[in-house]
Amino acid sequence: PIAGYINFCPNTLGSRVSDRVRSLFVTKHELLHALQVARKFFNCPTLDGVELEDQDEVGVFLTHWEKRLLENELMTATYTNSYRVSPITLAMMEDTGWYLANYAMSHDFSWGGGLGCSFAMASCLEYMLERRQMGRQINPFCQQIQPPLHRTEDTGVQVSCTPDGVSYGFCNLIHHPKPLPREYVYFVQGRQSFKTSPFQEPELAGGFETDRDKPLDTVGGKIALANYCPYYQEIEWERKLDEPTINTHCHTLNNYKEPKNNFRLEQFTPKSICVQHSPHWRLRNNKQVFGSPVEGAGCYSFRCSIVEGGLVIELAGGIALPCVVPGSTVRVKACLKSQGLSIDGQLVCPECSLFC
Repeated sequence: PIAGYINFCPNTLGSRVSDRVRSLFVTKHELLHALQVARKFFNCPTLDGVELEDQDEVGVFLTHWEKRLLENELMTATYTNSYRVSPITLAMMEDTGWYLANYAMSHDFSWGGGLGCSFAMASCLEYMLERRQMGRQINPFCQQIQPPLHRTEDTGVQVSCTPDGVSYGFCNLIHHPKPLPREYVYFVQGRQSFKTSPFQEPELAGGFETDRDKPLDTVGGKIALANYCPYYQEIEWERKLDEPTINTHCHTLNNYKEPKNNFRLEQFTPKSICVQHSPHWRLRNNKQVFGSPVEGAGCYSFRCSIVEGGLVIELAGGIALPCVVPGSTVRVKACLKSQGLSIDGQLVCPECSLFC
């Protein structure tokens, strides 16, 4: 496109300082195809547009999709998880009149998909509180602070599958060096001691209404562009200059692990999926028991077999485990002879219908 304009109605915008963030949210792409695609994607029939990035940075402000809503979409302003081109971006391009979109070429994109109007139109705090009140998980967000680096040797880095099911990452909830803007303070001290567990889970602000709720104004998600909303972020390890980067995306073949270091028996293939582990994936030798350096999930190939009951998870070393009942666990026991270690853990069976 070589020209365009947006028409603002000033009388609909709040003028108070406290209205600033909400006023910025009013800035939408009022584009019909993109609007219909977005309504269907989020399952929100009253959605009147997709929010643009509201952070005041040159080259970012109002020129990208809001990171909180479309986390790893190609047209968000920063790379954190493996990117996807969503139907929403293709619809936006088609609405310019310069392109005809082939929607079959869009990637599988699940961040926020089907989560309704509270996700698409409210803050992540409002969404998380609503989900908690309904007794449901707060995915794609999280509220687990990783233990300090000096404690990960005992506990391992805690990870979980990302919403698209093809990678895993850590909850990027951290202590920031300075207090966050007031509108982005989502957590309070609450009634529980905040230091009783290495895996701290602060209370959501609004969960309690007492004077004992101390605002944790330095606790928030790592990514400012996501309005400091915490979510599971892929891990990437730097290597030597002549070696490819490795990460936690299940389809990245470079992530192949030597058998002696493959403590979770992972398989990285173009069709691998992320599977959750139950707590306490353990490694044993003759003298001690200890945890895996990374705990909580892993990447595995799979097959669908009627004879074997449906979904079969395939681990390294030729181990195949039928996963028939979603949410149930299957035991994993194996040996790493080169390391003199035995592996004892459990996989949590995913929903079979997602893959078979």
